Amino acid sequence: MIKKVLTDNGIYMKGTGVEVKIKCLNPEHSDSHPSMGVNTNSGVFHCLSCGYKGNIFSYFGLTPPANL
Repeated sequence: MIKKVLTDNGIYMKGTGVEVKIKCLNPEHSDSHPSMGVNTNSGVFHCLSCGYKGNIFSYFGLTPPANL
């Protein structure tokens, strides 16, 4: 579900495990290399470079599924 939200929004993912790396979603951080980890089970993200964090569902204005 999380990977589909990312791909539907044009976000390139690196990795295949529970945590994938993407470019930071913080508009104030020009990220040239994927530095943000996204947990593909919960949707929680955290940038290892600038510290920006949140949830994929909230970020894209979506309602998370009931099973999360």
